[in-house]
Amino acid sequence: MRTPALPLWDCVKAGILCLAANNIFPAKAGEVIKAAWISRRNEIPFAAALGIVFWERFFDVNMLLLIGVWTAWTLNIDSGLFIGILILTGIWISLFFAKKYPAFFPALFSKIKVNKLTVFIDTLQGEVSSNLTLKRLSWLAISTVIVWTFYAAAGILSFIYIAGLDINITQGLCIFAISSLGMLLPSTPGAIGVYEASAVLALSWFGVDKEQALGIALFCHALQFIPTTLLGGCIVFFQSCRYYDSVV
Repeated sequence: MRTPALPLWDCVKAGILCLAANNIFPAKAGEVIKAAWISRRNEIPFAAALGIVFWERFFDVNMLLLIGVWTAWTLNIDSGLFIGILILTGIWISLFFAKKYPAFFPALFSKIKVNKLTVFIDTLQGEVSSNLTLKRLSWLAISTVIVWTFYAAAGILSFIYIAGLDINITQGLCIFAISSLGMLLPSTPGAIGVYEASAVLALSWFGVDKEQALGIALFCHALQFIPTTLLGGCIVFFQSCRYYDSVV
């Protein structure tokens, strides 16, 4: 069965903690921390919480790929994104296969003879498969579009009104898409260096010299990095204080 609806405020804090942790730890470790937070705060299995995080991130990847394909088509460049499309298609097929044959993957991992791993895989698959309904997938798609619309709008407005670039909305969306695609894969803490390189590349395609592009990239990255890291630290601090008070 799918995990019941979680408290909104817990989800907000989990999201902030995830972003803050990704700014501090490499390889997107914040996703695991988010799952651990959700699991502990709502008393659900960690595997089920990880399934929730999986769907959030998986739809983010799908959205980024769609934006990337649109960007490649707009700029008329051969981006090689067809590889990503093939990979995502394979994942979608695997998800529906797991839903149709729920015993396949747990049976496969049971051969490793580690009972806890089998239980973990079974719980994770149950959470993931339970969301493969038209209603749930539609809600995930709509909420992902809404979130990324606001995220893209903030980036585009920063490029136009803060950085003072003479670009239109389409060009701003292309810059946003390329810089965001650069942060897709696990990398350095906070994608430091990766975001800057992607943003400089994107800005250079629209006539911005590299020095100015680097300054813009550093400023935009700081706008994302500093507030979320500070907020995440505040959540950890106050939560630790509450835990200490309850123990004492």
